[in-house]
Amino acid sequence: MRSTRTLAVLGTAGVVGAPTAIAAGDAPPAATAPTAAPVVPLHAPLAGHPTVRASMRADLHGRLLATNRRLAQRAGERPNPLARVWSNERIQRDNRRLRAALRRTRESSPTAGGALAAIRLCESGGDYSTDTGNGFYGAYQFTQASWESVGGTGNPAEAGPAEQDRRAAMLLAASGTGNWPVCGA
Repeated sequence: MRSTRTLAVLGTAGVVGAPTAIAAGDAPPAATAPTAAPVVPLHAPLAGHPTVRASMRADLHGRLLATNRRLAQRAGERPNPLARVWSNERIQRDNRRLRAALRRTRESSPTAGGALAAIRLCESGGDYSTDTGNGFYGAYQFTQASWESVGGTGNPAEAGPAEQDRRAAMLLAASGTGNWPVCGA
């Protein structure tokens, strides 16, 4: 003999928020569920707990923010402190903009890998944060005057690698290797 399990919804029909009880029991094979009982969906949100979709969105937001900070630093920009309240779409747009800026910097400065790489290695061992205290700063050992002559502001050693590369390429294009008498020759 075959038996079926039935669920009976007990409560006040048509009243929103009314307590509802569910009873399970074995019904005889010929018995059917009463048709008068309303069909109520059996899901309830858990108060204070994010949905799986919201958790995934928050995780994506954190990863996008980390990427945005990294790209901004590589591009020689300060990370935007308001980015944490931006939508994921806006952060993705800004990340695309930063990647394009980095790509343009690489394309416009083909010497950053050749002559500038040799100068950078000779001057500072490739360390962009070098500040020796003798008036020369950064990977290319800029003087403050040479740094400002190509549009740099602040301490060159505190600028990002992309900005130092860009400014060094500008200096190389403007005055040749004369700014690096030992390493540029």
